[in-house]
Amino acid sequence: MRNLWLIWKNPAEKSRRRYRIGTLSAVSKDGQTRFEFKYENPELNDAIKAGFTTFPGFEKYDEEYVSKPNELFPSIAMRLPDPKRPDYLEILNNYDLTEESSDYEILTATRGRLRNDTFEFVPVFDEDKIEFDLAGTRHSDIGECKNDMNDDDSLELQLDPLNDKDDNAIKVFYNQATGQKRTHIGYVPRYYAAELAPRLKNKQKYSAMILKIRREPRFDDELVLVRVKLLFAKNN
Repeated sequence: MRNLWLIWKNPAEKSRRRYRIGTLSAVSKDGQTRFEFKYENPELNDAIKAGFTTFPGFEKYDEEYVSKPNELFPSIAMRLPDPKRPDYLEILNNYDLTEESSDYEILTATRGRLRNDTFEFVPVFDEDKIEFDLAGTRHSDIGECKNDMNDDDSLELQLDPLNDKDDNAIKVFYNQATGQKRTHIGYVPRYYAAELAPRLKNKQKYSAMILKIRREPRFDDELVLVRVKLLFAKNN
């Protein structure tokens, strides 16, 4: 079974807080794959209070939805890049995908995001493969260094205990060069920060680096798209 979390970003909040509201599962058996979706608490209730209604195609909070064999739900499949687009191969290549990649693999890589959208599908937390798109770049100083940043550059994480939006908030910093100040470039997304904050509090050793940077992202809510790769030591 492979799982993705459905994340809703509240457009009404300045911080654009992200809520984990459901799980999409890919279940393979006897050569077929069925997709299952269900809403999940506790953050679903918080999201509803903040203005969330439903994700298209999933109108009942207490129902478990099951797809047709080997087919994504239509409301999710429409979020994938259209093969008829003239830049379709470029999009696949940009995400290290091929024409043989499955819809689920494409969804996982692209997060199923649309322009001016409030939803994304992200991999569930996996301590053996921690990758995420930097959050909150509009509330950082990334503009000071975005042209200096490159794939494979090292990053630093720092707990933000004074953050009044998230008790587990984690800032991400970039060092432009030796002797220069660290530059705050964004945050670890909320849905991963809750898993990572205890590790930082325990001073667990880690390595953080830029997996991929796009200085002209396809989405309007972030100044720069930075995908981060993070590895924690098993033992201190």
